[in-house]
Amino acid sequence: MKRTNYFVILVLTVVFSVSCSTLFARGGYGVNTVKVGYFNPKDAKGGLMLGAVLGSAMDEAVDVGIGIDFFRGSNSKETPTGEATIAGVTEKGSRLDAESSSTIVPITAQVNVKIPASYTLFYTIGGGVGYEMLWTKEKEFSETGDVTDANSRFYHGMRWVVNAGILYKLGSRSSLLIEGFYDGSKLSRKDNNITYKVDPSGFGIRGGIRFGIL
Repeated sequence: MKRTNYFVILVLTVVFSVSCSTLFARGGYGVNTVKVGYFNPKDAKGGLMLGAVLGSAMDEAVDVGIGIDFFRGSNSKETPTGEATIAGVTEKGSRLDAESSSTIVPITAQVNVKIPASYTLFYTIGGGVGYEMLWTKEKEFSETGDVTDANSRFYHGMRWVVNAGILYKLGSRSSLLIEGFYDGSKLSRKDNNITYKVDPSGFGIRGGIRFGIL
């Protein structure tokens, strides 16, 4: 798919989500959520994921909105340089040989459905589609700590997500959210007419606070 097509998808996702989010804003039906958790992508090292959703309640059961997440994973390779005991304390030395990082930013139009289990407890299921971006960086170091090689790459493509969890009512317009999710995405980049693909799909779990009517 051409880069312009991805851009059109991104614009349509944002326009659709913002339109849904503002549809009932004047009626006081805004729903906002902040989340934090752990994500374990297939082709990258797992790490912390932060997220937020801006949306609106269509009715007492269905929310729509736009979500944006931020994932950061890192890895390093070190060589032991020895150990010594000083004043009864043993210290171990190491030299950094290489380090790498992955940053993932998905933007998703999504729908969530609430199923009441009791007055304070709700089950939730949902999903969405959108656009995902991935940046990778790698550095290699000499024995003196100088950078001998550095590379950065950018991947992008379609993303879909499904999630399920529970909501526990805290107040009249606040609730605690715990959910598991699966991110399905196939990203790519093109260099000198060669297409390189990565698969950052994977499972995650997170918790957060939801602000809005139940």
